[in-house]
Amino acid sequence: MKAEPIKREIETALVFALGRDPNPALLDGIQNWRAVCDFLLGSKTAGVFYRRLLAAKAGAAAPEPELERLRQFYYFSALKNKVLLNELNKIREILVGKNIRLIVLKGASLILSGAFQPGERYQCDLDFLIEGMSREELRGLLKPAGYLPVAHSDQHWWSEEHFIRGDGRRGEEMFSVFLEFHWTFRPLNRCSGKELAEAIFEHSEPVVWREREYIIPTAELRFFQAGIHGSAYHAFESGYFWVALADLGAIANKRRLDFSLIAGIAEKQGMLEHLGIMGWVLAEKLSLDRGLWQEVVKRAPQLERTLATTGQAVWRGLLGPHPVSFANLVHLFGQSHFRSRVRACLKLAGLYKGESVEVEGTRLNVPPAGFLALSRSRFKRLDREFVRLVWQMARFYRKIKFQIPKDS
Repeated sequence: MKAEPIKREIETALVFALGRDPNPALLDGIQNWRAVCDFLLGSKTAGVFYRRLLAAKAGAAAPEPELERLRQFYYFSALKNKVLLNELNKIREILVGKNIRLIVLKGASLILSGAFQPGERYQCDLDFLIEGMSREELRGLLKPAGYLPVAHSDQHWWSEEHFIRGDGRRGEEMFSVFLEFHWTFRPLNRCSGKELAEAIFEHSEPVVWREREYIIPTAELRFFQAGIHGSAYHAFESGYFWVALADLGAIANKRRLDFSLIAGIAEKQGMLEHLGIMGWVLAEKLSLDRGLWQEVVKRAPQLERTLATTGQAVWRGLLGPHPVSFANLVHLFGQSHFRSRVRACLKLAGLYKGESVEVEGTRLNVPPAGFLALSRSRFKRLDREFVRLVWQMARFYRKIKFQIPKDS
């Protein structure tokens, strides 16, 4: 089975799932449904795809075994989100009345706002932005309620505080509910991380979900955060890139956005180029709102060709059936601290021992990603789109002089 026909079919499925008008005729040319569904499930876009199949009354297009896989993913996501949103209400009750500001972020905010149905948007955890409470105070409130703190070996001053749902006795058990509390965010380029947190606090709004009020970022800030999450914080990693595109499309389709505000925030924080690539993909590949792309080009006309070329390379290069991460290569292509470059080289060479987490004194090792083996296999198969992607990303980061500040 050749890779190129599969890529074309995956591309067709993504346009159907994420584009403006889900045209069932697009699905007529898909023959390798197994490979396509593998990609949709692996990229966590299967829920959106299945929902659109139902809306377009096109379920018969997929073979029943593959349709069943999509259906199971959709209802599993709905069930997992039900558990998470129930937990969200518990967090709300624990913190209500405290003199703090708590904002619900990422996937949960998109479900609360109605951008997604619960089965469409897969979530691993609940993310919050918090102000007015120390980490120690938060641990003191959550631990009696059954939330165990998780310590990472890759801890930084900006790191979020992690918790898992436990019974308070057996720390070696892992549970399905994972919480992340942010006071600030990872510094990247000209963005200190704190600036993003301040922007979210400035542009937030209440939303009512099942008779309870929560605070979420405005649509513009949800859009901005989704865009840079898939392009900068997780630098064009396949698993995040496609979810980010789904998020951007869902937000844009629900409300008219102020793209001037979004581009202004991105420009101030040094994220205009990254968001511009997402805007190009939305406009040129998914036929969605061109407002972001037009605003970026207006502010940085000298980068129009670079962003369009990089967008094309990212779109084509990440269509393969095996996910790829550029997290380490960014340190080599961009302007990173020496220690970060050394660690990236060790990871690329397969010599880095990996991260670890600690729960109640029990340390759990996380194996390295194995990027080198994946790269070797891709080059061995002469995946020209992957080679082009690596080359273009190197040019892109050099062109924009992207900086990764020292973690201190």
